[in-house]
Amino acid sequence: MQAKRQLEISKHALERAKELLEINKALIATGRMPKMEIIQAEAEVANREFAVLTAEKNFEAARLSLIKVLDIDKNTPIIPVEETDIKLFRPDITLCETLALKNRADYLQTNLQLQIAERNLLVAKNNRLWNLSLDTSYNISGTDSSAGNAWDLKKKDWNIGLKLNIPIGDLTIQQNYINAKINMEKTKVRQEEVRETVEVEVMDAVSEVKKALKQVELARKMRELAEKKLEIEMEKLKAGRSTNFQIITFQNDMVIAQNNEIDATIAYNNALTVLDKTIGTTLETWKIEIKENQSE
Repeated sequence: MQAKRQLEISKHALERAKELLEINKALIATGRMPKMEIIQAEAEVANREFAVLTAEKNFEAARLSLIKVLDIDKNTPIIPVEETDIKLFRPDITLCETLALKNRADYLQTNLQLQIAERNLLVAKNNRLWNLSLDTSYNISGTDSSAGNAWDLKKKDWNIGLKLNIPIGDLTIQQNYINAKINMEKTKVRQEEVRETVEVEVMDAVSEVKKALKQVELARKMRELAEKKLEIEMEKLKAGRSTNFQIITFQNDMVIAQNNEIDATIAYNNALTVLDKTIGTTLETWKIEIKENQSE
């Protein structure tokens, strides 16, 4: 996209240079400009034609590079589609932090580890408690009757009792409890460290987006002013109140401003990409769905 936009800028600058050359010719024809002044305009046209050839070469190189990445036929035509206006997004840091803690795998992993640690501590704590259980039994003794094929009941036994298990002097149980408690505390500390890391990364990413957005707005304003300045100076030249040198200088300023806007836009989009990665919304932003393979 950058190569395509720079090619468009080069072509537009060439058109401006040709327009300047035509104005020079008209002024010379009416005796309002010396003939030698046209050399500067002709040189500018040659420079812009060279710039267009360079931009076309860069565009083709970018196309082939993309084809190589996509692993498709080298003759496949690629036509970049560019939105007329980029979507200016001013991220809310609170919302971004909430999304990051909801989506980030590293933080979600600490949540799972903490749940496991809490469960292990609960088990270790329960193992230290006294265990009171109720035991019951019921027995029937007798002999088989051959006549009725039934039991000749002789005796019935009922047994009921309480069993109390007290873990006294079992150091293993106590050590397991201490280890589980220490592990849970370590897991909490680790979770807080990851949380702070996530929040710092989100703050940095949001800050970079805001700074990049400001640069885009300033670069756009500078480009608009450069275009307006050149337009006014062209009208002054037609009235014989400007020079080729001034026009060419303003044309160069405009090209620089246009390229600066491209660079600022790319930096802004890159900052948004980093923010997406930081808060874990890359797939959602690009509407990418991951389908799990289901065995038949």
